Amino acid sequence: MCYSALTFAMKVATAFASMGLGVILDAYGFEAGNVTATAISGIRLWYGILPIALGAVALIAASFFNVDRSMLDRVHKELAVRHGEAGN
Repeated sequence: MCYSALTFAMKVATAFASMGLGVILDAYGFEAGNVTATAISGIRLWYGILPIALGAVALIAASFFNVDRSMLDRVHKELAVRHGEAGN
């Protein structure tokens, strides 16, 4: 069930990403036979600026997590305790 749920989530995410691309290209006036400078700007936005901005947001969010060696040791100990309790 987990695999099916994750696969479904990936398919939904892919569908939204494709829809977003279509919306961006439509907003910038993309036509297959006539590629304008504004359409090229839309393509650059979707494949360049937007991923960089989202990557920056992810880095900022990750900076709030203080993970060091002592935290890792505590997590390992807690997992070992949980695993030991599950085996009894």
